[in-house]
Amino acid sequence: MRTLGAFVVAPFPAALIQSVVVGLAPKTGTGIFEHPASMFVGICLYFYIFGLLFGLPAWLVLRRRSAALRVYVLLGLIAAVTPIAAALLVMALRGQGSASIAIYDLMLFGLGGMIAGAVFWRIALHEKQSTDLRGTFS
Repeated sequence: MRTLGAFVVAPFPAALIQSVVVGLAPKTGTGIFEHPASMFVGICLYFYIFGLLFGLPAWLVLRRRSAALRVYVLLGLIAAVTPIAAALLVMALRGQGSASIAIYDLMLFGLGGMIAGAVFWRIALHEKQSTDLRGTFS
């Protein structure tokens, strides 16, 4: 149950950041880019879809092992950046891309993916890590 909760909560930081940006500077007439709540849901859906496609297989492989925080941070980065990088590449090949959009999207989804991986690890797996009890009781 903790794993499901971690999966649901993990994209919230990235979605919250982007929805605040949309709230401060909405683009009227552009649908999701003018409503902070819609942007929050859209970003969460992005992370859920690609979390299932990339993160679930990785989690199934790693769940029996004691994987460190950095492994899940890296997996979150890969799961979030891979699809957006492919979309940005297609846009660039069509001549529709801009450097500022690419930098912003890669930073948002890169850092958001890293934070999502860390949140998932913290909620779902942190207590499974073994600790040295000698330092606790001395």
